[in-house]
Amino acid sequence: MGIGEMWEHDDGSPEQREITDVDISTPLITGIRGSNGSTAATHLTSTYLIKEPRFTHNLITDAVDQALDNDLFPHVYEIVEHQVTSSATTNAYNAPATACEQFLDVYQRTDATFVPKRAGIRYSVYPQNVDTALWSNGKVFEIYGGKRDGTEKYYVNCAHRLAIGTLLTRQETLVRMRTCQYLLEWTEPRRLAGPTNQGDRTVRPGAALQTGAYYESEFRRHLRNESAWLKRQRPPRKVFKREGAVTYATAS
Repeated sequence: MGIGEMWEHDDGSPEQREITDVDISTPLITGIRGSNGSTAATHLTSTYLIKEPRFTHNLITDAVDQALDNDLFPHVYEIVEHQVTSSATTNAYNAPATACEQFLDVYQRTDATFVPKRAGIRYSVYPQNVDTALWSNGKVFEIYGGKRDGTEKYYVNCAHRLAIGTLLTRQETLVRMRTCQYLLEWTEPRRLAGPTNQGDRTVRPGAALQTGAYYESEFRRHLRNESAWLKRQRPPRKVFKREGAVTYATAS
């Protein structure tokens, strides 16, 4: 144990403590609370302290956020169902939620015993970003066709970006694989510069990068599987293409 080390609590708190004095005769260790830009927090008695962790709480959080924000969508997402009341005067609709990133399917239910009706309904797949003074959610979609009398509803399957609290078990695996890759790649330059600590058992240069490449390949394999599963959760979407005086409907 030495002066200048950074310690963390093993309870999910991002607080770090910088060791300022070590008295081996007492024995007593003195540290500064809320060091390195962290915030002091309350910890339970007997909470473990991690000495100079190789992967800090903040570093892990950054890697998880990177995976969630940049690496999953549009391949993997959460399917959320919404209802949008039709309008007899406009084809522009406020996004059902601010988290809506893409319309996957739009249909109507014309009768309680009928299957959902999709024929003749067209819509914009991606929203336009607009001023919240015009549309409260800041995004506007276009929907054409179907029954538009101001009371009938459009039922919308929408793609939302995944958040840490909405991950399915198999999606958690995706985030773990990507996070491991990032942590190994980000910390390898520092590890090679030394010194090593108790969380670093290897001395072979570049070993972390090779392991990171393995995690990346696993991430991409799971990403393909999850993306293929999601595409099977919605029916083929009709895309209308106008050529001359004839309109064709093709399944995509």
